[in-house]
Amino acid sequence: MATAWVKGSASLVYTPNGGTELVHLLAVPLGIVRELVPARVWGEHHDWWSADKRHRRIVTVGGPSVHEITAVNRLDNQPVEFMDLLEQAMLFDLTVTYIPVDGGAEYPLRIVSVGSESGGVSIIGDRQRFGGGEWEQTFRARRTDGGSLSGLISSS
Repeated sequence: MATAWVKGSASLVYTPNGGTELVHLLAVPLGIVRELVPARVWGEHHDWWSADKRHRRIVTVGGPSVHEITAVNRLDNQPVEFMDLLEQAMLFDLTVTYIPVDGGAEYPLRIVSVGSESGGVSIIGDRQRFGGGEWEQTFRARRTDGGSLSGLISSS
């Protein structure tokens, strides 16, 4: 919600390709409606079974796991600006910094996927408040600095 906060002072900060830093205010912090799903993702994972299916060999290529979340941005009243943020982040592999509250911890994230059936970037009317012109979108984001998302998850 780029014009006002309903609760808290959360924001997503990013710099578009060739542009200046933009701040997208969120109406409510991510996870405020208990829709923040944590995950850990490893590198490439391969497993092979012997011909008789009795022995298994597992190989994981890549470093340690990285932390991801699936989050829902709710009550957004600036759908074009939010779609621009998601599109820029996906196309140009930009870092988007999530700030749950002013002056609080910052979480540098990469948008990994956007919940869109069309394969592009779109957002849908908020399930409870679309009549008021508000929108929502589910997206998956990965922490980029190797840190944990535990502080974010425990605060939701």
